[in-house]
Amino acid sequence: MSEIKTALVTGASRGIGKAIAVKLKADNYKVLGTATSDHGVDTLNSNGIEGYLLDLNSKDSIDSFWSQLESDNKIISVLVNNAGITRDNIVLRMSVWKILFDWFTKFLKVLLEKSIFISLNTPFL
Repeated sequence: MSEIKTALVTGASRGIGKAIAVKLKADNYKVLGTATSDHGVDTLNSNGIEGYLLDLNSKDSIDSFWSQLESDNKIISVLVNNAGITRDNIVLRMSVWKILFDWFTKFLKVLLEKSIFISLNTPFL
């Protein structure tokens, strides 16, 4: 009998992340998913995916997430680093260059600092 593997999908409450999480669940993985809001966590839980709150823009949120994984004794076999970022502001008030610069700066910060941190610190089996 094979052991059920655990997959962690960041950004799993909607879009591509949700589709990946649902597919992994259908393929008999135990799936942990992250969302940036309580509503997103509730949505994950209602779909049979164990939801966790995680905002990659917040060190406190990342620390809390890891503490919760450790206290729940979760060991990850598969990591899908899918979490994205949004940059909300009234677009009509922003120049195109400001939008691009802000987005690209934030994208690099999340990609280089947070996503790589998640990859390097996930307790894999």
